[in-house]
Amino acid sequence: MGWNGTCGISQLPITSGTRVKTILMLQSEFAKGIGGAGTCYCSAYFRPWFFAVTAEYNDYGSIENIQEDWNTKYMLETFQKWLAEGEVKILDNDECEINSPNIKTFKKLDDVFDCVERGSLVVKNPGDSFNSKEQKWEPTGGYLKIGMFMVLETVFDDMVKATNRFLNLKENAYYKKYDDEPRREAIIAINKARAHKNDDNIKDEELRGMLRDLHVDRLLGDLIEEHAAFKHYKDLLYNPDIITVDEFFAKLDEVSALSSAMCYLRKLWFPQTGQGSQNEELLFNKALIEAMSEHIGHRDAEFHRQAIESAKWEKEYKAEAAKKKAAKKKKVTA
Repeated sequence: MGWNGTCGISQLPITSGTRVKTILMLQSEFAKGIGGAGTCYCSAYFRPWFFAVTAEYNDYGSIENIQEDWNTKYMLETFQKWLAEGEVKILDNDECEINSPNIKTFKKLDDVFDCVERGSLVVKNPGDSFNSKEQKWEPTGGYLKIGMFMVLETVFDDMVKATNRFLNLKENAYYKKYDDEPRREAIIAINKARAHKNDDNIKDEELRGMLRDLHVDRLLGDLIEEHAAFKHYKDLLYNPDIITVDEFFAKLDEVSALSSAMCYLRKLWFPQTGQGSQNEELLFNKALIEAMSEHIGHRDAEFHRQAIESAKWEKEYKAEAAKKKAAKKKKVTA
């Protein structure tokens, strides 16, 4: 018998060979501890840090047979670069949370995920803290934990579809407009920067400035409520030789849609309990689904009843207003 994983949204067991979408998460540098009040955002403790990869569960807590694309290539090259520069650190057996996978370098992306699963990979804290004595901002220092968030591929796809259906509802036009405006501005910025990519008179810093000034940061950071989650992807954005704008936004839209679903489901981005468990008693999952279905049916009935009452009230209100208007007009013409 193998070691099951756990779906971060459905909490269903993930068994060997099952197709999953997996997202690397970064610990929030602003999380001081578990909030007892419960008034936290989905990303209060961990947040998505890289776009999702498609793979199969490897029967032992991590993934294998990763579907390669521009994003997986970028991820591997980025972690190789960060390891060489000391931005990330592979912990030894005495330091890591579980035990060392005996990986010293990242030859393939599987190595990164295996280190994360063992709790042996950390990243330098990119944040700053305010030194009140010196009255200045200083690097916070220390390292942040990296987590792994696996979702059953079918669940992931359905959550993305649900978000798209939600945004296309007439009553949610505001949300769609709120997302579409910065997106249009970002695409203008990206294309502007790419047009100057091979201009010898413009430096890379200026290209980054073009993106920053035209609100690309909002899409890559504030999109999921806090911090600069995806801003390390910027180097790809202004380089037309690496990725098309459409391909980039397809990945960004995917994780944005999932983040919206997480918000409405009140789910935390957090490493899942039960990872490595051999237990797969679906009786409890069935009982939970039945209870949820019953509650949803009850709430749907209430929404329907409220809609009927609201329509009735609006009809009566309009009829009364028309009656008053007619009476006023009659009085004037009398």
